[in-house]
Amino acid sequence: YQPVSSSAAASGSGRKRSQDTVGGSRKMPRLQSVNGVQPPKLKSEDPKKFVTRAWVERTADTAVELMKRDDTHTIEKAAPLAVVRFSRGGKTRALKELAQELHRRGTPVIFVSFNDEDGTAVSGKEIDALTRREEEGDGLLTMLLERIVWTKWYEERGHTMSFASWRSEYTATRDEVETWINGRRAVSKTPAVLVIDEMNVLLQLGKTKLSPKHYEKAMQKVYDFLKPNFLVPAGRLFAFSSHIYTLKAEVASGLDMGFPTGRRVEVCQLPLLDNIKDARELWSGATPAAVVFYGRSPGLVCHDKGRFDELRDRLARDPLGGREGDPRHGSVNWDAVVKVLVATLLDGDEPSKIIEPWWRFMDFDGTAVRVPPGYIAAMLRECGRLQRSKWGESLQLIAGELERLMTSDENDGKGWEGLTRAATALQLLQLEWGRVPSVPSGLLPHLTSRDRFGGMKQVAGADNVDSLGETLEDVARSVSGERTTAFLIVPKDGRFQKYDFLVVTVKKQKVTAKWGYQCKEGNRKPDGGSVPVEVEKGVWLCGRPARPSKAGNTWKEATVEEIRNFLGVSLREATPLEWFGIRDKQAGKQK
Repeated sequence: YQPVSSSAAASGSGRKRSQDTVGGSRKMPRLQSVNGVQPPKLKSEDPKKFVTRAWVERTADTAVELMKRDDTHTIEKAAPLAVVRFSRGGKTRALKELAQELHRRGTPVIFVSFNDEDGTAVSGKEIDALTRREEEGDGLLTMLLERIVWTKWYEERGHTMSFASWRSEYTATRDEVETWINGRRAVSKTPAVLVIDEMNVLLQLGKTKLSPKHYEKAMQKVYDFLKPNFLVPAGRLFAFSSHIYTLKAEVASGLDMGFPTGRRVEVCQLPLLDNIKDARELWSGATPAAVVFYGRSPGLVCHDKGRFDELRDRLARDPLGGREGDPRHGSVNWDAVVKVLVATLLDGDEPSKIIEPWWRFMDFDGTAVRVPPGYIAAMLRECGRLQRSKWGESLQLIAGELERLMTSDENDGKGWEGLTRAATALQLLQLEWGRVPSVPSGLLPHLTSRDRFGGMKQVAGADNVDSLGETLEDVARSVSGERTTAFLIVPKDGRFQKYDFLVVTVKKQKVTAKWGYQCKEGNRKPDGGSVPVEVEKGVWLCGRPARPSKAGNTWKEATVEEIRNFLGVSLREATPLEWFGIRDKQAGKQK
């Protein structure tokens, strides 16, 4: 469309103008040149500082390099840019910062969003239109086109008309949008970047509201628009965000109709916080343990402790078994869910579709899947709710230990204690599927693939190992077979002497081993006078001691690297050990 004058744009109101309509039907409004498009503005409630500014500049550099590619004259094929992180990880803010940086460098950026926080979430009317026009296959593309036009229209008019109201008067078609962004007789296209926040919404809507055949057709129309307008030409690029880590492969394939052309998506993961100072720029009350609970994600840390309730609520809104009335309701094998989840948390295994609704709470960097401790706690609570799993009680206790990260005070040691207890329980839980815990030698009693996990037991009223007699008798009586069963015994009272928890093995109704664990923060070495005589072995889950242990000390002193391996992939990624005062003395820092 021909650009309108600035005075005409300024006089625009919420009503449609005569030249915008024919016969009362919805029509695309006239817009000024794409060259004048402005980047999105931050909201008043957004944090004033974006603490990972260096990431913005690096990602903008990457975007500029990608814009130089085309499919004809460059060695590497043109590639879109994906900004990924788990749900609520700060992707929207990062994309807005990226758009502003590219604008500062002279590149027009069209920012569209499917995020409910931007007022452009997909409405029920749009979903109705999508299903009604299933045969035409243009519903998903129309959603994208209308948000592209709305972004520029709202910027020009500057009034408060909502997107829903705008849609009642205006629409957009592919031909008209292409004419606007490319010009009528353009030989070379004006440089421009299209940024799509929460592109996964389009794909999820298509998968859930359309048949597989119609979904493929609808998404192909989206790709057929993006590829010639915002990918293949030099000077053009589209970037998108998603909390579904599998999306990048689907987009790369869809752009070339499934053919193996070698096209890929350039993935830029959002950075994690690597120091407490930056975390306190976002949340003044942040403690090292609380930042670990949030997986060191700036997007989660910038909110206060009330965020934890939201984490749990979000998981409840995405139940694996579906809500009542859903065909999936009541059909989930929760023990199988726990098996998949534990393998993901410890080894970083890519999870199967049995927990697909929870993929949005996970990260994948190409080598391993990782889950923030806060989301882990919420998942375990959901699995253990109403005794869905036979390990329900233990799962609730493990979740409670992780939640101590959120409630512990700085330097009180409770967060680190909860973290090591949770890691131990997850390692032992693997025995239920014939997997021997893959931990460094000497950190757990000898166990084989034939052994079992008896559960996590919380004990109240005991203040030392000798006072655990009744508890140990109970767990011994529960094991009558030939296989060894391992139990995690956790004192409920803080007055319990010397140990923070015990691992006890039982065979044929007899306790065969008791290992005691001490997990203090810092580089404290075991007290030479505190020899673990009440147990077969004592394990000191701390950094390498500052001085050699005294002769006769029988503690197993775990090194920094052994502790890291013991935590498993997800907890290790979330936990810089130096935040808990645990450093390797020789290196002078965490390995």
